[in-house]
Amino acid sequence: YNFSPGISETEDVFFRSRISTGLDWVILGEGSMQRKKEAKRIFNQQFRRDSLQLNLQNNSFSLHNRQLLLQHIFDLHRLEILNKYQEIVQMQAVYQNKMYQAKLGSSADKISADNQSQAVSGMIDVYKNYLSQNIPDHLVKQYWNIPYVDVVLPDLSAINADNLLKEEEVLVQMQKDLLSSRQKPGDKPSLRAKFRYNYYDNAEQTGRSFASVGASLSVPIRFGKDNRSLAYEMAAYDDNLYAEKLKLKDRLTAQHKDFYLLKNKLFQLQNEISYVEALLKNETEVYQKQNKNFSPAKYIEYAGMLVQKKLAVLDVKEQLCEKYVLFH
Repeated sequence: YNFSPGISETEDVFFRSRISTGLDWVILGEGSMQRKKEAKRIFNQQFRRDSLQLNLQNNSFSLHNRQLLLQHIFDLHRLEILNKYQEIVQMQAVYQNKMYQAKLGSSADKISADNQSQAVSGMIDVYKNYLSQNIPDHLVKQYWNIPYVDVVLPDLSAINADNLLKEEEVLVQMQKDLLSSRQKPGDKPSLRAKFRYNYYDNAEQTGRSFASVGASLSVPIRFGKDNRSLAYEMAAYDDNLYAEKLKLKDRLTAQHKDFYLLKNKLFQLQNEISYVEALLKNETEVYQKQNKNFSPAKYIEYAGMLVQKKLAVLDVKEQLCEKYVLFH
């Protein structure tokens, strides 16, 4: 409805009121079918990104499960060694008790043998109590021989920043694509087709009505390409990823070093086991020859040394397997 009189006295107002009703068809821009397709495409990108993120999170859960499996397998091997050793120390405890009752042995020897037997039984109970109940038997059978596998890592030169975090690289590209897709609607052209039914009420003559069609195109005008904010965010994603790659490379290099220091320690322990086994073999030969120099106490002492060395080897091998899994 036009004001009468208008802003100035000389206004040439040729109608008093106007009513228009009709339809707008958004061809391009906010609300258009193309926009809906774009929104669906962005949603699919988000879904793929979130799926990849979930997969990366699941990798950490998978790593935890593998570590639990390793611990379970190695504890079963420890129990196997300790159960065999328990038979020896229990026989020694019975023997020392009989010697003490017959007044042929000292109470110190009896107490020492009892203490040793109780210590081994206590270790067995601890390992049994903390065995995982969620490890299926078929996995135990499948990985039973893992303590005897010689695990090695790739050559140090293979640790290259460009080869790391490939899945995260895909994730960053997805993030950048989403960022680019989420530009404001005003940054894109908009096209509308219009159909109108109009009624004009003229002050000097009777009102009249008519139909009209038209189109309106809105195009954002930019003076130069001012995408610095978007470019800054894009670059931030790339910079953060590269920084993570460098950190991971340093961490992998440190893990690589620790792994081979442990391998060297394992080599030394295996040499020590060979030495103790030679001592046990010598005592066995002395016994078989019915030599008076044979000493059950010495044999049991060597057996105890062998058990401790084998348990130490299992500890190192378990650490090597865990580091192997963690590295990969």
